[in-house]
Formats: sequence, structure tokens, C-alpha cells
Amino acid sequence: MNHRLELAVHDAVSTTNKVTQLRMFIDTLYWYYSRSPPKNCRLLQSASESLCVELHKVGKIFDVRWLASSYVSVGAVLKSARALVCQLENASNDRSSTAKDRAKAGGMCKKLHSWTFLAELALIKDILSVLKDLSLYLQSRSAAIFDVAGRLDTAGRTLTAMKSVDGLALSALNNQIAADGCYCGISVSRSSNDVQTFMQMRCQFIQDLVDNIIARFPDQQLQEAGAVLNLVSGPDDEVERALFGDRQVTHLAQLCGVDSRESLDDFRQYKNNTKVIGQALTVLMQQASCYLCHLRSASEVSRA
Repeated sequence: MNHRLELAVHDAVSTTNKVTQLRMFIDTLYWYYSRSPPKNCRLLQSASESLCVELHKVGKIFDVRWLASSYVSVGAVLKSARALVCQLENASNDRSSTAKDRAKAGGMCKKLHSWTFLAELALIKDILSVLKDLSLYLQSRSAAIFDVAGRLDTAGRTLTAMKSVDGLALSALNNQIAADGCYCGISVSRSSNDVQTFMQMRCQFIQDLVDNIIARFPDQQLQEAGAVLNLVSGPDDEVERALFGDRQVTHLAQLCGVDSRESLDDFRQYKNNTKVIGQALTVLMQQASCYLCHLRSASEVSRA
């Protein structure tokens, strides 16, 4: 099921030009320090030491295993921004380098002074923090069909809120810039059109992301059926609770090859006293968990 999430993110990234451009720039930084002459890495290390800034390795984003590694890579650029700017400024003025290399360093340095770029990077970090946690859950052995619908709903609601409310990283960035016009000691430039352009990208990407996740997880009946086994999400009213989830449990029992009549009877007893879980319901819960593992394994096989 995690593969579905990866595909949903890939689709959203592919349809949002600003995010694609951001990915390309991070890739350029990665190649500049990882595949270019070792001198660049040495100078960056020297710059970080002189500024007493902890250096974090820059990696690619939205690449292989991108949800977890991309979160780390985006955070590395934000945390190492001051050292990166210092080294790139020096490289852009290094007369021993070619004009092409100086121009490249100068262009990357200018980008790191841009509020739009830094805001996009912080937004992506906030988004990836949600997706990373969801991805790790879907990959874990503790992932249960009872919780999938709730996890997806929580992720969707959190992401949707980020269309208008700043997450932790974006809030920290904007607070620093509002205080003195700098981020981690870097002067930040912002034009009158930058905020509008950023908001358009922000709303488009998040909406595309949420829409793609919904499209990639179409098993609504399965999710609902699994969710009702977690009575925490059930109604408090006794009358409503009496028939709550009966249809979904019957569907889930049929799907998992468990006796639906016995499962339903046990489920009704369970709703009345959550300390009592009958044999048929116990088997259904076990089979439902195995069914989720089967979906996860099938996704991994299809990806291979």
C-alpha cells in the first residue's frame, strides 16, 4: 500500500512545475557537492566550520525511497543554508575557476537568497513530514486495516490545512524573516508578487497531492469495514451504536472468507462489551490484518 502513496506523490510532483523545478535545483546542489571536484565539498566543510554551522549532507529529493530520504534532504538544505551561501559566494568570486563555474555558483547562491525558494522548501518539508510518517506506518508490520482509513483521513486533513495554515518549518522560516529580514543569517529578498506566486503553487500542489492519494486508495468499502472494528471511532449514542458497522463487518467477513453470520454476532456482542471478543471476530481481525499485508506484498511485487 505504501507503493500507492509513492505513486500518488509522484503524480502530484509531475503535474506541478514549481515542485519539479525545486527538485531539479536540489539535484543540481547534490551533483555540485557529490559528483563535482572534491574541492567543493572541502570548501563547504571549511565554510561550515568557520561559521560554526552544523553541516548536513545534501541528497536528492523525490527519488528512490523518496518520502523518507527526501524529508532528510530538504531539511539538510534548510539547516546548511548559511554554509552553502558562504561557499557559493566565494566560488562565484573565485578567479581561478572558469567563468561557467563562477556563474553556476552565483546562480545557486542567488536562489538561496530568494524567499520564494526558501518558502517552497519549507512547505515541502512540512508536507513530507506528514507523508513520511504515513509511509513508514504503511510499511510497518503494525499497520492494521482497522487504522488505515483513519491514517489516510488524518493525513488528508493535515495536508489540506497546510493550504492556508503554515506548518512548523514554514512558520519558523517566516517568523525569522519577519524579525530581521534574514534566515539563519542569510539576507532574504522578496518581491510584491512572490507571495501570490507561492500561494498559487502551495494550493495547487497540496490539492493535487490530496486528490492523487484519494485516487490511489479507492478501496473505500474495505477501509470503512476495517475502521468499524476500532470502536473508538464509533458513535456514543447507544441506539446508533446498536447497528453501527454491521454492514461493513459483514462485507469484511465475506472478503476475508470468514463466516459472516458468526462474525456479525460476535461483533454485536463486542459493541455491547468491548472486553469480550468472540472466536469468529478474533479470526476476522487476524484475517483482516493478513489481508492488508497481502495488499502490501502485492504492491511490492508489481513494483519489482
